[in-house]
Amino acid sequence: MQSSIRNRLLAAMSPQDFGGLEPKLQAVNLDVRAVLEKPNQAIEYVYFIETGLASEIAVNQDREKIEVAHVGPEGLVGKAVVLGLDRTPNENVHASERKRTPHAGR
Repeated sequence: MQSSIRNRLLAAMSPQDFGGLEPKLQAVNLDVRAVLEKPNQAIEYVYFIETGLASEIAVNQDREKIEVAHVGPEGLVGKAVVLGLDRTPNENVHASERKRTPHAGR
């Protein structure tokens, strides 16, 4: 059901568009630092982030890396596909990690 979707792009789709995509959506658990896209390799999946973040990392010819963007529940990983491409020069890594601390008053 679309009302339970936490990704803002999916939630904002028309019911007709979402209905066409919904049967293909799969819930997946991702490890921290799981590589979602590899530079210059075919994109296998588009990821609609529901919680946490993914980091988009630019990689130069010398394999030096720099983080250039974050993607969270407002977006998707695999945007090159939306532009009609099947690969990206960048790497995308799942970067969600949670930490907790005891309540200071306890």
